[in-house]
Amino acid sequence: RVHAEIAIATQQGRLRTTLDRMKLRMPAAALPDGGEYRRLVASDRYLASVLRHAHDAIVSLDPDGFPASWNRGAELLFGLNFEQVRRVPFASLFRNTDAAESALGAALSGSFCMIGLEVARGDDARYLDANFGALRDDGQAVIGAVAILRDITERHRAEEELRATSRHKDEFLAMLAHELRNPLAPIRSAAQILGMLPHPDPRGMHAIEIIGRQAEHMTGLIDDLLDVARVTRGTFALDREILAIGEVVHDAVEQARTLIEARHHALHIELPLTELHVRGDRKRLTQVVANLLVNAAKYTPDGGSITLSVAGDDRHVDLAVVDTGIGMSPELVDRAFELFVQAERSPDRAEGGLGIGLSLVRSLVAMHGGQVAARSEG
Repeated sequence: RVHAEIAIATQQGRLRTTLDRMKLRMPAAALPDGGEYRRLVASDRYLASVLRHAHDAIVSLDPDGFPASWNRGAELLFGLNFEQVRRVPFASLFRNTDAAESALGAALSGSFCMIGLEVARGDDARYLDANFGALRDDGQAVIGAVAILRDITERHRAEEELRATSRHKDEFLAMLAHELRNPLAPIRSAAQILGMLPHPDPRGMHAIEIIGRQAEHMTGLIDDLLDVARVTRGTFALDREILAIGEVVHDAVEQARTLIEARHHALHIELPLTELHVRGDRKRLTQVVANLLVNAAKYTPDGGSITLSVAGDDRHVDLAVVDTGIGMSPELVDRAFELFVQAERSPDRAEGGLGIGLSLVRSLVAMHGGQVAARSEG
């Protein structure tokens, strides 16, 4: 019976040498029983099936960096069989050979490494997510490495297309903002000149005031578009200096005052007794605070209350704007600082904006090394 079990087991190539030695050198009484052999055979077949059917390339490497095993996924990925690569340094199969050599060296030193690699297939390139790890014996000594490679070419191309689309969008926004801004300057100038002339008809003067006010509003929207384009294209620069927070708050309140008063809101300002200072861009920090105040004024019903408070020290400053507005859903809170996201407009909020202001707040605060968050009771 022992010889029958050995004959079955030795049909599996990987076990042949070991089992032959067992048969020749060990007495029959010392050999495992038939059930254990069957488990060995089943395990070996199972692992072989996993490697054969895995879509990812799975390659084991010897200590010198040459392939020691090469599954079907590797054949399909590289277009080469094991005999064609067994004497080829594995890292040389990639376009970014240095990166592959570095990852392989880390694995052979006992570390785990994740890296992006490229492999050439004719005139085409395949983009890969590669994991390199150490291959160890029972005593945990490193005896080689294993590489698992996944083809992410389609995902890479889709991401490239998205980046190109985003880049074109940014370029379009910048061009649009410039083109819209150009005619606004003469409109504002004409409204100012007309406002200085005598107008016996009050309706004419009222119309001029509307033109001037809406031109200012459009200018603000376009300036925000320009800022977004600069931030996303990485051309936005800060002019840093040591600033008193109280002065920034004063400038921001002046910018938002017209809308706050038009909505009949009560504005409460809470500043510390000792002036706080920060290093930042005065214009941009003022823009941050003003955008927060304007956003609160827009989404608070007429006659509401807005509180602006400042606390901290000269190393860290916390600024909060709290209002009695309509609130936000949990979903909107999570997306409040995303570009072009805003609460649903109602007829009485004609100045709803483009959903740019809070996105700029997040970008400008981050450029100053800070963080911004929103909370709402719903």
